This record gives sequence, structure tokens and C-alpha cells, in this order.
Amino acid sequence: MLGGKIRYIFYIVFTINPFLFGKTNFQIYLWSLNVAEVNIETNQMNFENIPSTQIVYKAQTKGIYNYIYKINNIYEVIIDNKNRNILSFKKFINQPNLVDTLYTKRINNKTIYPKLNQHQIKENSLNIFTLIYFLLNQKNENILDENILIDRDGDEFECKIGRINNSERGLYFILINEIEINNYIEKTDIFSWALFKNNVKRKIWINDYNNLYKCEFESGLMTFTAKKTYIK
Repeated sequence: MLGGKIRYIFYIVFTINPFLFGKTNFQIYLWSLNVAEVNIETNQMNFENIPSTQIVYKAQTKGIYNYIYKINNIYEVIIDNKNRNILSFKKFINQPNLVDTLYTKRINNKTIYPKLNQHQIKENSLNIFTLIYFLLNQKNENILDENILIDRDGDEFECKIGRINNSERGLYFILINEIEINNYIEKTDIFSWALFKNNVKRKIWINDYNNLYKCEFESGLMTFTAKKTYIK
């Protein structure tokens, strides 16, 4: 079904992100069809007296695709500027058959999911939003070619980003493997479902300035591309 296929479109948006601080827009394509867009904003802030960076993603379908599989989702993550620890994560989901929220709290200097059996996000782990943030803000040397612990709503994955050995410069692959699956959530949002889907080919492009500017994902006969359109 076309509606089911559209679910894949949001998978690709999280392989590109804004620069350090500001606003960025990305257009999402299924083959050559412009099906969605993502607006991303980053800001400096103090979170519980900790110098931090706030990253907000707003994702929504466009045009006729609002009648096929309408999505209007918001994700917010706050990270410690001194390290890559997640201090806060929230998501507000509005998509077919799912209207929900998920959030963390800081308890005894730990980031906890109150609704997920008090599950703790481990120190030095990332989620997909912070992963892309680091890929785009010239801190790639701490991300590329290393094994990264990724949190997804209380489930844990290992992620590795490595260079593809061919003549094209700046081309990388992404591998994601399960480590611990707790299944706290019966039905999750489109991003969390699609990003960690099996049997998907994931490619990203990083330019000479260490900026992630393009990604491409293939699942069966479908190819999705995310393209950066502007930065403010």
C-alpha cells in the first residue's frame, strides 16, 4: 500500500541536520517526488544550570501526501556542551493511528524515561538526533569509524559509520545492530520505526568541511533522498 510506503520517508531525514546554531530546512523525496519537509532549529541554553544545546526537529508531510499519511511530529533533545550526554528528550507525535508524547526527566543527575519503567539513558550514548548533530558540526572525528551506543525509546543499538571505498569522496555507510530490546513501547513514531528497520541500505555524504549535506536510503524498490535547502 502507498500509505505504508510513505512511512519510509521520514527515515531519511535524520541523516542530515543543521549547523551548530540556527535554522535549517530539508526537503524529502521519494524518487523525484517531494513528499515531506523537516525544519530544524538549534539554540544555546542553560538546562538545570548546565551549558547546553537544544535541537528541535519539526517534520510534516506536504501536499497530497497529507491525505495519504499525514504527519506532524516534533522532537526536542538537549545535550551537555561539555560532552555528548543527553540531558532531556521529548517527542510529540501526531500521525495516523498514533497521537502520543514521550519525555525524560533528570533524577539524581541521570536522564530517565518515567513512562518506560524508569529506564536510564546511558552516559556517552546518543540518539539519532544527537548523532546527526555531531555529524554536522565538525565533530566527525569522534563519530566516524567508531562504535556508537544509540538509544531509541529505551532500546539500545550499536551504530557504526564507515567510509565506502570507491572513487566518490565523502561517501559513508551506516550500520545499526540491536544490543538490548526492551519493547517498552508497543507502537512508536514513524522515525523511530523506520530508522532502525532491517534490510535498509543507508548512505550519507559529508563534504570537505565536515558537513553532512545529503543522504540516501534504499528499501526494496524505493529510494529516498534528503536534501538541504537553506540555513539561517
